[in-house]
Amino acid sequence: AVFGDIFQLLDRQANGSSEYGITFNNEIMRFLHRQGVISSIRDEVRIPPNLNIWSTMNSADQGVYPIDTAFRRRWRQEYVPIDYSSAPDGSIDIVFPSGSIQSLPWSRFARVINEYLIDVLGIAEDRLLGPWFVTEEDLARSSCIPGKVLIYLWDDLLRHHGRGKVFDVTTVKTFGEISARVESSH
Repeated sequence: AVFGDIFQLLDRQANGSSEYGITFNNEIMRFLHRQGVISSIRDEVRIPPNLNIWSTMNSADQGVYPIDTAFRRRWRQEYVPIDYSSAPDGSIDIVFPSGSIQSLPWSRFARVINEYLIDVLGIAEDRLLGPWFVTEEDLARSSCIPGKVLIYLWDDLLRHHGRGKVFDVTTVKTFGEISARVESSH
């Protein structure tokens, strides 16, 4: 819906130019003519063969509506696996119920959490923690697990998969309680 008629420009011929041309209202067509994009206001607008559009898509980041097949099929898709070796430098402290603390590099923490999410909970690959889910700045701010990781797990990922499989829901019932416990542990 956001693309409107421009959506048609995404269908490309073998040489890379748009298969279908589109026109806009007279004001936009005059503007494009003045800018030298089209030679006449009666021309159709097309993507030229030397223009490529690069984007990243994560099917888990769909907002309100899923990305529909008609849109996705207009892109050449390349799978990019999670690469923990490119993760930001930094560690987080894991506080165990006994009170002991173990520092873990972020890349190792993300890998362990992801393995658990896949093996035990059957979470889809596109919902896992990517190596850059947090930044070096997030990790430098505190030795705690960044709040955005915890809230993602609590609210987005485990809301329907059973929070008790990751969090001790006998002692914490809300995200606020988790947040307070993390802060008080340091």
